[in-house]
Amino acid sequence: MQKIINNQRGFSLIEAMVSLVVIGVGLLGLGGMQIASVKGTNNAHARTVATLLAMDLGDRMRGNKIALDAGKYDTGTAIGASAVDCSVVGTTNCRTASCSPDQTAIFDLEEVMCGATGSISKALLNSSLSVTCLEAVAGAGCSADSVHVIEIKWSATSIHSELDTTKLKANNTQEFSLRHEVVSPP
Repeated sequence: MQKIINNQRGFSLIEAMVSLVVIGVGLLGLGGMQIASVKGTNNAHARTVATLLAMDLGDRMRGNKIALDAGKYDTGTAIGASAVDCSVVGTTNCRTASCSPDQTAIFDLEEVMCGATGSISKALLNSSLSVTCLEAVAGAGCSADSVHVIEIKWSATSIHSELDTTKLKANNTQEFSLRHEVVSPP
């Protein structure tokens, strides 16, 4: 009589395929988490850059009180972000030359928008900069010691599809903005 051995040794082909599918699904999940992490890091970097550039422009504005109080930093009355063409920036370099307060204001706006180091146009996707005087009298410009608001807007890729879909563009980017208030020093 022949003895039947019921002890199985090793894996069957089906068990090996099931384990490969489970491992594959797990690795796909890890890959998705890695992509979301990288996008989140990029968005945090963009917000940090926008904050630093707004603070830089705010410091420049406080250092040029005459032009600040005269409203020369207002993008509606000065050069403005929409009017800055980074390929044709040609103002006097106020780092090496003596400039009037008005020239310094234009230089500061161009430097933050188009400067060689850390400029908005190079660091942020689809970015814009606006400076407005909150207390401006219609047609008369800013008054002394008025509050100015620096607003920087940019686009960044969305991390998840469950973000606010009203802010998403067709290419899955989301609009972000940062506001920084500047008060003229006494």
